[in-house]
Amino acid sequence: MFVHGFWGTALCVGALVMTTLSISLKRKFEVEYRDAKAKLDEQRQVWLAQAGPATFEEKRKLFLTLASTYSGLPAKEREMLGELEKTKRERQFTSYMKSQLIARAKIPGVGQSRKATLASYGFANALDVKNWRVTKLPGFGPSLVGEVEAWASSVGKKFAFNPTAPTEPHLVQQVKSTIKMERVGLEQKLANAPDQLKSLCQSAERLRKAPPQTLYDALVQMKQIEVDRG
Repeated sequence: MFVHGFWGTALCVGALVMTTLSISLKRKFEVEYRDAKAKLDEQRQVWLAQAGPATFEEKRKLFLTLASTYSGLPAKEREMLGELEKTKRERQFTSYMKSQLIARAKIPGVGQSRKATLASYGFANALDVKNWRVTKLPGFGPSLVGEVEAWASSVGKKFAFNPTAPTEPHLVQQVKSTIKMERVGLEQKLANAPDQLKSLCQSAERLRKAPPQTLYDALVQMKQIEVDRG
C-alpha cells in the first residue's frame, strides 16, 4: 500500500482470499484423508480376517469340540440311564397311585354320585387327590374332603418300592434313540471337517496372493488424496 494504494490493497485482498481458500482446502483434504484412511483400515481388517488364520482356527476348535462331544456320548448315555435308575422309585410310586381309582375305592360318605362329581372335576385316582386339594366341590364339605384325602394318604402308605424291577423299556429306548440321533448328527458334521478346513486354507491362500478389489480401491483413493493435498 506504501508503493501503490490500489494495487497494494488488491494484493492484500488476494492474499487473504488465497489464504482462506488454502485453509479451507487443507481442512477438506484432512477430512477426506481421515475418511479414506479409516476405509482402508476397515478393508484391511476384513482382508486379514479372511486371509489370516483366525477363521481356520475358529473352525478347527469347533470340530475339536464336536469330536470331544462325540467321544463322550457313551458316558452321556450311561449317565442318562443312571438318572432313570435314580428316579425309578418316584415313577413306580406315580404309576401305583394312578392305578388306585376313586371309582373302585371304598370311601366313607362318597357314593357313586359324589365319585362322578370328583371325576368331573379331574379327580380320577389317588394321585390326583395327592397333587390337588379337593376343595370347593359341590356336595363336599370339610368332613368329606377329609375322608377323600385320608383315603389317598392310606393308599400311598401301602406303596412298596421294588428296586429289582427293570427300568421301563420305552424310557431306555428313548435314551438310546436320543444318543443315536446325536451321534449321527455329529458324525455327519465331523465327516465334512477335512473338506471344510481344506477349503478355508485354499480360500485364505487365494486372498493372500490376490487381495480383494475393494482393498485396492481404498488404497488408491487414499494415495490420490495424499497427492492432491501435496
